[in-house]
Amino acid sequence: MGWLFSHYSRKQMIEELVKTDENDRGGWQTLRHCVRGNVLWAKERYTNKETSKATVYVTCYLMQRSGNQWGYKSISEDAGPLYNHCPLSYLEGLSEPQAFAVDWRNRVRQYWDKRKAT
Repeated sequence: MGWLFSHYSRKQMIEELVKTDENDRGGWQTLRHCVRGNVLWAKERYTNKETSKATVYVTCYLMQRSGNQWGYKSISEDAGPLYNHCPLSYLEGLSEPQAFAVDWRNRVRQYWDKRKAT
């Protein structure tokens, strides 16, 4: 997926990305979020309206400024983000991971283990 740019300020864009939203099929809620440089980490829950099944996962939003516009690119954990500095606590209580998410979650744990060791 490419980058999406808007006329929002950085702060407004973050507010939009973490707000509760829904459509005919389901609803999204951000449970926790934080910003590390130009990376927004969000622990999110999607609830399917038809089945009432909830899925909890992590999304990495890369943020970038171009001229007077801010843009973002979202990367879900099952796409295996290249960044591993997601807060370790965000991994608690997540839904069963897909294949790439398992590898990414392990890389996050290794990242924080290495940080603790130094």
